[in-house]
Amino acid sequence: MIRSDSTNGGLVVVGSHTQKTSEQLAELLKLETTEAVAFNSDLVLEGESAFAEEIQRCIREEERIIRDGKTAVCYTSRKLLTLENDTPESALLRSVKISDGVQRLVRDLKETPAFIIAKGGITSSTIGTEALGVKRALVLGQIVPGVPVWQTDPGSRFPGIPYIIFPGNVGNRESLKEAAKRLLE
Repeated sequence: MIRSDSTNGGLVVVGSHTQKTSEQLAELLKLETTEAVAFNSDLVLEGESAFAEEIQRCIREEERIIRDGKTAVCYTSRKLLTLENDTPESALLRSVKISDGVQRLVRDLKETPAFIIAKGGITSSTIGTEALGVKRALVLGQIVPGVPVWQTDPGSRFPGIPYIIFPGNVGNRESLKEAAKRLLE
């Protein structure tokens, strides 16, 4: 496993809201080296300004935690946002806006994290390709079964750091915590 020379802490971004992910998140937050940043993704309903302010608030918190050498754990609301009389089209538009907000939590960072774990299938994909701009990566193996580790390429947003692609329904209750602990060793 590669280890960053940085004294900065890491970043975990949790977009998946499955029950398993919520359980894994709760276990991860028991580590003394982590600090929670709750991203109120439901503010997408309050208009662009309120949503953009929430994204910036989370980024400021992430940067502070990373500078302090801890791991920022930023996570979306734990329940799927559903509205009465919703249409599939408006639900999809809302979902795309939330996904864009989640990837901005990484793309707009000014501090380089020692590592990034993205939890959730869509979350991992958008962070890897859009937020980090990874075009090619060195696959280092699996940090826990079914969870690959990339080393980001020189042209990416944060070159040379470990990027962990953690699907939403993979692993057991301790798997996310175990992955983070291995990166902190």
